[in-house]
Amino acid sequence: MGRFALIIANSKYEDKKLAELPSTLQDAEDLERVLKNPDLGNFKVETIINQESSAILKAVENFTAECPSDDLLFIQFSTHGLKDNDGELYFAAANTLTDRLVSSAIPASTIH
Repeated sequence: MGRFALIIANSKYEDKKLAELPSTLQDAEDLERVLKNPDLGNFKVETIINQESSAILKAVENFTAECPSDDLLFIQFSTHGLKDNDGELYFAAANTLTDRLVSSAIPASTIH
């Protein structure tokens, strides 16, 4: 059984309504260090920083599609969480527009 982690962090956004989150980069680096440590997590880790939604969705799909079902998968988002008018949760990407979540953000349901 393998142990794999995908860490996704966004600190900068095109939409000025979304505040920058500089601490997300340090959070991602710290988590990667812990997860990779053979005495703690012993995960194989991929980290994605400040990418657009299409790149993140592709990375998530590749990450989940290429792992056998008995592997342990861990996905971490360090970014803004946004809800649409129906209360559906989205994770912000570098290109997320707060008034166009469907086409520019990552639906939490996709990760589920």
